[in-house]
Amino acid sequence: MREAAALLYGVVIANSLDDAKFEDAVHDLLSTVKSKSQLEAQHGSLLAAAHGLERKIAVLKKNNGSLLTFVSSEVYKEVTEVIVNNLNHQHSMIVTASCTALSELACSAPLPLTNGSSATWKLDLVKTLLDNMNNVKLSTKVRERAIKTCGFLCVGEEFPHTHEIMQGFLEMAKKMYEVHFTVGEAFVCCIQGLTSPHARDLWTVLESEFNPQVPPEVINARKTDLEWLLSELLNKLGRDPHPNSRQATGIWLLALLKYCPKWDPVQQQLNAIQAYFMDLLSENNEIVQDVASKGLGLVYESGDETHRNRLVGELVETLTTGRRTVAPVTEDTKIFDDDSLGCIGNLSTYKELCSLASDLNKPDLIYKFMQLANHNTIWNSKKGAAFGFSTIATLAGEQLSPHLPKIVPRLYRYQFDPTPKIQISMTRIWHALVPESKKTVDLYHKEILNDLVTNLTAPEWRTICQHYGHRYFVSWMMFMKEHAKQLATLPKFFQSCVYNVVMLQKGKSGEGMVQKVLPVLLDVGICNTVYEVRAVSLQCLSQLVGSAGSLLKSHLPILIPALLEATGELEAKGLSEISVYFGAERQTQEVIDTLRASAAKSHYTTETVAKCLQYLDVSILDQLIPKVLELMNTRVLLGTRVASAHFIVLLTQHLQQDDLQPYTGCFSFH
Repeated sequence: MREAAALLYGVVIANSLDDAKFEDAVHDLLSTVKSKSQLEAQHGSLLAAAHGLERKIAVLKKNNGSLLTFVSSEVYKEVTEVIVNNLNHQHSMIVTASCTALSELACSAPLPLTNGSSATWKLDLVKTLLDNMNNVKLSTKVRERAIKTCGFLCVGEEFPHTHEIMQGFLEMAKKMYEVHFTVGEAFVCCIQGLTSPHARDLWTVLESEFNPQVPPEVINARKTDLEWLLSELLNKLGRDPHPNSRQATGIWLLALLKYCPKWDPVQQQLNAIQAYFMDLLSENNEIVQDVASKGLGLVYESGDETHRNRLVGELVETLTTGRRTVAPVTEDTKIFDDDSLGCIGNLSTYKELCSLASDLNKPDLIYKFMQLANHNTIWNSKKGAAFGFSTIATLAGEQLSPHLPKIVPRLYRYQFDPTPKIQISMTRIWHALVPESKKTVDLYHKEILNDLVTNLTAPEWRTICQHYGHRYFVSWMMFMKEHAKQLATLPKFFQSCVYNVVMLQKGKSGEGMVQKVLPVLLDVGICNTVYEVRAVSLQCLSQLVGSAGSLLKSHLPILIPALLEATGELEAKGLSEISVYFGAERQTQEVIDTLRASAAKSHYTTETVAKCLQYLDVSILDQLIPKVLELMNTRVLLGTRVASAHFIVLLTQHLQQDDLQPYTGCFSFH
C-alpha cells in the first residue's frame, strides 16, 4: 500500500505543480528521509521522491523540455546522492527502496554522478551495488534488487562502467545459483543499453511501439560488449565443469538469445550456442535441461532452414543414442548425485571416487563407477532431448517426418521406463509428436516390435536380463535403502523363490541354488548397514536352514561362524553405547554385560545357529571348531563371544562326549 501511495504521489506532484513547488515538495520528502522519522515514513518518502523525479523527466521528454538542464539541477543531484548514501543503510527495507528508486532514475535519464571512483561517483556506485549483491547477510530479495539496479544503470545512458558490471556478474556464477535468472535479465539490460524497452515511458508507450533513435557508434559499442560476453560464456565459464557455472551459462545464454536473437554476434555464434544447449541436455538437473530445451527452441526459431534441419537431426541422434560431447573432468567434477550410490555413502566427485578405489586397493573400481556414470549420462541426455522435442515438435513437423520410423519405436518403449522422470519426459514428447497414438502404433507396429524384441536382452538394467545369477539379489539389496517400503513385496517374492527351488529340487539344482545364494546372504546380506536388508537376509537364512536340510551340511563351517560373528555386529546400538558410557563403573558394567549376553543368546542369528545343529556331525568339526574358537578371542565383540560360547554349550548337548574329546583342551583354554 505504501509503495503504491508513493508512486501516485510522485505522479501527482510531477504533473500538477510548477517547477518551484515541485522542488519544494521533493525537498520536504528528502527532509523526512534524512530525519529520524519512522522507517516506514523514510521508506515511503524515498520512493515518492524518486517517482516524482522520474515522472518529471517523462513530462520534459514528452514536451521537448530541457532534459539536460533538469539533470544538472540541484534537486536531482540531491535526491540521487541521498539514494546512493542509503544503499548502505542498516535496514534492508531502506536498501531495497534505494535500489528501486535508483532504478527508476537510471532508466529515465543519466545519473548526475561523475564518471570514476569517489563516494558519489559512478564506479563506486557500481562497487556498492555489487557488494550488496554478494552480501550473504542480505535476503535474496534485496540482492536480486541490487542486481536489477546494476542492469538498469546501463539503460538511461551509455554507461561508462558496463564492463565492470558484467565482470562482477560473471564472478558470482558459482556462488549464487538462486539468482541466475535475475542476472540474466540484468545482462540483457547491459547489452541493450539505450535500446532496452525499460528506457521507454512505461505509462504511455507500448513495448511494440518503442523505437529509440540511437547513434551508430553506440550500437557498435553494444555489439562489441555482446561479442565479449558470448566469448566469456562459451569459451571460459561454460567450460568450467562446476554445475553452478554450467547452469549460469545456460540461463544467461537463454536470456541473450531470447531478447537479442537478431543481433549479429548472436547469429554468428548460433552454432556454438546450439552445441552448448545440446550438451546441457545431459545434465542431471531438470532446471538446466528445461533451460536447454527452451534455448534450442529459440535457436530453431532464430536459424535458417539449413540450421533447423541440422538441429532436428542432432536432437534425434541424442534421443535415440544418448550421445553427447565429452566434458572435461577435474577432481571436483560431480559424477553422481549425493546418496545415489546407496550404502557406499556421500561419494559424488571424481576425487572422492578415486580415493575410495585406492582405499579398497581396487583401482579397477573407478572404471566401473565411470561406466555407471556414463550410463546415467546417456539416459539424462535422452531425457533432456525429450525436453527439447517438447519445445520443437510443434514447430518442426516437416523436418521430423523423415525421422519418425527411427523415433517412434524408441519413444514407445521409453514410455514404460521404470524411472518415473524418464517415463514422464518420454510420454510428454510422445503426445507432442504423435497426435493420434493408435494410428501411429498401427502404422509402425513392425518397427516397434522389432525394437522391443531387440532390447529384451539389452545389457541395461532397465530391460529384462537372463542368467545374472545372484547379482539380481545384490542389486536389489543396494536399492533397499531408498525403496524399502515401496519394494515390500520383493523380499517375500525372493524368499518364496529360494524356498520353492530348494524344496522342490533337492538334487543338484537345489544344491546349486544354495551355492549361489548362501555367499551373498553371508558376505553382503546379514552385515549390511541397511536394517531392512539385514532383516530379510536373516529371514532367508532361517528359511533356508529349515528347508535345505542335508544340502547345508557342507556349508556349515562357513555358515555357523558367519552367523556367530554377525550376532556381535548386529547388537542393539543402545546397549553398546550404554556399555561404553558406564565402562568405569564395575557393578553397573556387570549388569549391562548380563543384559548384552542375554540379548545375544536370544538373537535371531543365534536361533538360526541352533537350527543348524541338527545337520552337524563329527565329519565337519575339524573345519568348524577352529573358526569358532577364534571368534571367542577377547578382541572380538562381546555378542560374538557370548554366541560362540552358547554354541559350544549346545554342541556338547548335541554330540557324544567321545566326539568332542579331541577338542576338550581347546574349550578349557578359551
